[in-house]
Amino acid sequence: MSTLTATQLQQQYIAYFGRPGDPAGIKYWLSSSSGISSAREFADKIYAQDEYKTSTVGTKSTEAQVNQLYQNLFGRSADAAGLIYWTGQIEAGTLQLSNVAYDLIWAASNPVANNSTQAAADATALQNKVAAAAAFTADLEASTSAILAYQPESTSPWKSGAAFDSAVTFISGITTTAHTAAGVDSAIS
Repeated sequence: MSTLTATQLQQQYIAYFGRPGDPAGIKYWLSSSSGISSAREFADKIYAQDEYKTSTVGTKSTEAQVNQLYQNLFGRSADAAGLIYWTGQIEAGTLQLSNVAYDLIWAASNPVANNSTQAAADATALQNKVAAAAAFTADLEASTSAILAYQPESTSPWKSGAAFDSAVTFISGITTTAHTAAGVDSAIS
């Protein structure tokens, strides 16, 4: 049985796709039929999706991909020491890129362990992004036309399209300031 939460799923959608999860995707991954039981397993699966692998980020250097995770999760570029550390861990084979997002999320969710001002700001940004993503997904779920519109333009080859681009723009604008209902409505329309 899956022990995943909607929050964990939204965190990974934000990390790798830079957007909120779609209602059907969230429900699927929460179900026991998905075969995924942990957030780390989900990180491996979502990282392997065509949406990430064929995106402009998924085809870039390890450094650029790590930096994009920081951008998507926290709304900032990676600090030089963090970028060097995570890149080194990946290139040494100690971690995979999917592990890095999971570990960054863990660190932001436990800012006291990191005891820094930046860690607290990252925690706030991630909390705000997840809350905004949850509100976005809930609004989508309430409208058949919104669900139908929130689809990729093409899946073979992958092309995100305007609906996903709008969601990315919405989430990227959330950092230390929480979302508003009007902002969610605007991004969905």
